[in-house]
Amino acid sequence: MTTPKPNLPANTNQTPQSVHVISEKRKVRLLIVGKGTEKGDISAFQFARANVIKSYKNIDKNKYEIISYDVSTAKELVDKINQQDIDSIRSLDIFSHGGETALYMTVGEPRYRSDGSLWGDVRGALDTADRWAFRNAALYRNNKALLSHAAVIADSTSLYSIEFDRFTDNVKVELHGCNTAKPNEGGIFSEPDPADNFAGEFSKILFEAGHVNSIVIGSPVQSNPSINGDNTTIKQQDYRHGRRCIFRNGKKIGETKEKGHIDENMLSKMQ
Repeated sequence: MTTPKPNLPANTNQTPQSVHVISEKRKVRLLIVGKGTEKGDISAFQFARANVIKSYKNIDKNKYEIISYDVSTAKELVDKINQQDIDSIRSLDIFSHGGETALYMTVGEPRYRSDGSLWGDVRGALDTADRWAFRNAALYRNNKALLSHAAVIADSTSLYSIEFDRFTDNVKVELHGCNTAKPNEGGIFSEPDPADNFAGEFSKILFEAGHVNSIVIGSPVQSNPSINGDNTTIKQQDYRHGRRCIFRNGKKIGETKEKGHIDENMLSKMQ
């Protein structure tokens, strides 16, 4: 029997002078950019993704296959996830606009910028309504949020359309955008909940799907790609800085301000 090289078929002799080919599949690091409607947004997301890929290559030493996509809609994003093999996605990084309810995408044109006049303000309001009602392409945390935003008429969908058997047991999901881990501060009829947000719900669905060692990471605040402050160059843009919250099974289990890649062995041991 010959020893196979990584990502190559393994050849095993079953009978004399015969070769049986056994395919060997590597786990995947999947990185997806959700296209914004501003060119600057897309550029920042793409440079940030390139820097995450550099980190993975340095850490993994070719252990995992790296796959990246640019998508325009939530349905397209979900399709890219669902196209992967079962039990293959070791990590998922999504670079997009976000909030506690959804990852925001739209198929509308770049937003109209008012000139400050009354007509300009009216046109801006109409433009916003058109882009987020009729051209909404966001990925919502659940179907209730999807329906409440009347988003089913466009290219939106929810996390529940993902085929969660595509992920490994210890998958790491990182959301590189704003407010995906913004805590619910509570009110008259509700208690504060640090995990009542997109990242927290994503972690709960993963756990309930059997991925008991999974982790979801998101920002509780407005995030930006200026990892080195005002000295950040275009190529250095990276959202992995500032406050980042860590969730498992719908609960916040940690928070970090560590810059760059978070050690995955450390994450797996968090409770």
